[in-house]
Amino acid sequence: GKEIITTGAAYEQQMSKVQAVSGATRKQMGGLNDLAIELGAKTKFSAGEAAEGMYQLSSAGFGVGEMSTAIKGDLALAAASGTDLADASEIASNALRGFQLPAKESIHVADVLTKSVNSSSVEMKDLQDTMKYIGPVAAATGESFESVIAAVDVMGNAGIKGEQAGTSIPGGLLRLVKP
Repeated sequence: GKEIITTGAAYEQQMSKVQAVSGATRKQMGGLNDLAIELGAKTKFSAGEAAEGMYQLSSAGFGVGEMSTAIKGDLALAAASGTDLADASEIASNALRGFQLPAKESIHVADVLTKSVNSSSVEMKDLQDTMKYIGPVAAATGESFESVIAAVDVMGNAGIKGEQAGTSIPGGLLRLVKP
């Protein structure tokens, strides 16, 4: 019984954090709460983990509607890569925001990132470190998300990973652009 109460309290606290950061109304929170419970019942993740993913998304500036869409891609990324949901949410939100992609592209982003991890020597932690730096410069220079991830894979196979790739690729892109 104590474990159930503790789990419920942790879930409520996480949803309170989502509301505080997102500024969601009571009605919107009801929808997010229903979604978290549904995802907890239909996926391998708990409602609490879904709430934690929502918190990561709201921290990245996603609105309530965007969160409801993007969380599904985050769940897919976490399940396919073995990454915890909070990290998957951070990685995917960095990619979506950095490359100026809409939240509805979250499943595609998850597929591309998962393929990267499964077809190269790049690990999800490497992508997490890379995405912090690479997206805005790549988007500004017109590079697609897919082509940049392909470059990350090639560099990763050559031993250049994580933050090193995240700073090398934008530097190269900037050098290719006319001043």
